[in-house]
Amino acid sequence: MGFARAPRPELEIYVEKVWCGESGAGFGLEHILPSGGMHIVLRLTGPAVRIDGQDVGYALVGGARSGFYVKDVGAAASSIGAVLKPGGSLALLGVPAGEFAEAHTSLDDVWGRDAAELRARLMEVGSARARLQIFEAALSSRLRVVALAPAVRGALDFIGRGGAVGEAVAVSGFSHRHFNALFRDAVGLTPKVFSRVHRFHRMLRGMRSGTGWAAMAIDAGYSDQAHFCREFRAFSGVTPTEYVLAHPANVLHVPRGGS
Repeated sequence: MGFARAPRPELEIYVEKVWCGESGAGFGLEHILPSGGMHIVLRLTGPAVRIDGQDVGYALVGGARSGFYVKDVGAAASSIGAVLKPGGSLALLGVPAGEFAEAHTSLDDVWGRDAAELRARLMEVGSARARLQIFEAALSSRLRVVALAPAVRGALDFIGRGGAVGEAVAVSGFSHRHFNALFRDAVGLTPKVFSRVHRFHRMLRGMRSGTGWAAMAIDAGYSDQAHFCREFRAFSGVTPTEYVLAHPANVLHVPRGGS
């Protein structure tokens, strides 16, 4: 159970949503599928966050990923966090998104003592709404206005509508190498990988709609059903059949049994 909402106005350009919630289910592990984005999370009660069999701490920056990771969700815990938009890493953390990619990084390494002090303040408050207000105030206090490069903004919109990466690069006016660097600094992934993740999400929505797999693979832009199945397993760690049988409540969180 949890509570999520849009952030306060000054954060909206950099933060997709803020949330506060409790976890701890009857199963022990989840495959967390790539979203194409990054997040900040503070674990307030319960054990340290455990990723791929390793404790990674209580205050973290989750970088954009090109594949799934395995999270231990067996123990009851409460957490608070923010999902960042492209450009949010540099604006709120002072570090390009590419520096955090494919990993979880301790927020202490980024914010120093402020991270532990914020977590202590949040632990003293019981109300989810009050916690979110404190959390947002902390984000706002660190906010620096950083403009997203127009070429990156245009490419995100173009890729979001199913456009080819090569066309986005051509329109940008930059060399492929320079454009990749700009995009990775803002998003955390290269345009090609981000495009694949976005296509994967379109495919997941198609699975929820009941569309047949062969038609769905073509609609999502895969060359054939075999291509779709290979890509699906690479991103999720499970086959399409296993995914459907798992009945994930959240499309990006796949229950995988005991730890």
